[in-house]
Amino acid sequence: QMERGLIEPIRKRLREQGHTFQEVRYKMHDHATLKTMLAQSRAMIFLCEHETQGLAYQEALASGVPVRARDHGYWADPLWQQFSPSAAPASSVPFFSEQCGARFAGIADFPAVLDTFWSNLSSFKPRDYVKTQLSPKRSAQMYADAYCGTAR
Repeated sequence: QMERGLIEPIRKRLREQGHTFQEVRYKMHDHATLKTMLAQSRAMIFLCEHETQGLAYQEALASGVPVRARDHGYWADPLWQQFSPSAAPASSVPFFSEQCGARFAGIADFPAVLDTFWSNLSSFKPRDYVKTQLSPKRSAQMYADAYCGTAR
């Protein structure tokens, strides 16, 4: 369903606009391959349901590669209805800002926002975001806040 309804339309749009691209699938790559691909890339399209951390897109940000992320904003597990009357909020890019790139909710949003993303590509500063918001000191503080928050 994801292949037909999301991934293939994105491939089609990229081909129509003359973009070249490579694909990386979860657990189908190693760090060296990802690092090489990022060094060859001007941007990343990140397709994920939700993440607690999101190391692959954070690698892109740290490499200075802007990210166009699908982020529909809720926990997509098909069993969520057993646990709650409404879908729990969740993100595919939990550490992200407008410095990093842009989000889109679904395939209907993708074509129009893709054009804006490409025209603004040079204005994104994902590496700066990583240096300030995901520095070792800042990351340690976020961890400590989360850890101490569980004790409350």
